[in-house]
Amino acid sequence: MKLSLVKISGMLIALLLGSCSLHFREGQNLEEKRRWEEASIEYRLAYVEDPFDGDVVSSLERVNKEVARENLDRYNAYLKEKEFRKAFRRLEAAALQDPSILSIPEEQNHWQKVLIAGKIDFQFDRISANIRLADQMQLQIQINSPSGKILTADISNENGIFFVEDLLYKKSLQELPLYSIHAIGLRLVTQASVQRSKKDFRRFIYFRSLAPNQITGQLQANVEALPQSVMEDRALLLQAKGTSGEPWFPPALVRYTLNFQGNTIRVKSAGDHKDFLPDVLYVNQNQKRAFVDFGVYQLNLNQQARRWSIQKVPYLVKEDDYFTEFSKNLALFPYFFYSDGVYRYLSAK
Repeated sequence: MKLSLVKISGMLIALLLGSCSLHFREGQNLEEKRRWEEASIEYRLAYVEDPFDGDVVSSLERVNKEVARENLDRYNAYLKEKEFRKAFRRLEAAALQDPSILSIPEEQNHWQKVLIAGKIDFQFDRISANIRLADQMQLQIQINSPSGKILTADISNENGIFFVEDLLYKKSLQELPLYSIHAIGLRLVTQASVQRSKKDFRRFIYFRSLAPNQITGQLQANVEALPQSVMEDRALLLQAKGTSGEPWFPPALVRYTLNFQGNTIRVKSAGDHKDFLPDVLYVNQNQKRAFVDFGVYQLNLNQQARRWSIQKVPYLVKEDDYFTEFSKNLALFPYFFYSDGVYRYLSAK
């Protein structure tokens, strides 16, 4: 039996209307029970099916206001627990759900997004044979954050580049230079049984949780400057031959001080080492972003001492700079501009 085109169209319309009504009725039921988030999901499904239904639109807007307030409550709870990533996600969700809440823009202004990046030159064939028996191996770097958290970034086996994003809450320009290396090592995963795996982190370089003994001076920001590309600044990082430092075996305790001088961060430590600190800090306060550049490191194993050394690799030519390749990551493009200033870490001597 053949159905006419009119009958088929009518059946499809009825099916769509029935589906929409089902989600809408379920949303009403959940709203009566004050289950705002679940009701919002049902109203959203009803809206997708019929975006011109006034009842659906008004119901979705009404419930979203309640969900936004719930998210703000969770935001404040996560802040107290210093769960910054979870808190920030709740704040962003609340901003989308109810843009009329006046406290949200003010709260968003307290947040800053930070990109931390660099490169590690490392030879895997220097690892002893027993480590190779692990089922999974991943070279990683751990970074001390001004928030007190330790960030972990995977180091690419292909090019040695690492990066990780951080979120800072109510941190000033004077606190941004406090990023430092916590440790560099190898994350190992060994299958202990069918249902359980053993995880281990073998440290090659271990600076620990560092903090300067003293900070003096003040960093200055050019708040009226126009945004500039990080790439345009990279030529200033090229050095003359013979400026490379010596390989360094980090001691058990590293002590250092910082002296801020305008757009310069002077580092004083035993032996004038500053390998645990970045090379450059790019700041864009208008966009609430910063880029912390650790530069390029060389790790080597001293066979006699069975210890790993770390050494900064200077940029003698443009090709030595990892940023040329790294900047091709379009997902991170917003970080590759600065306006307030470029702050360089230099030896105090």
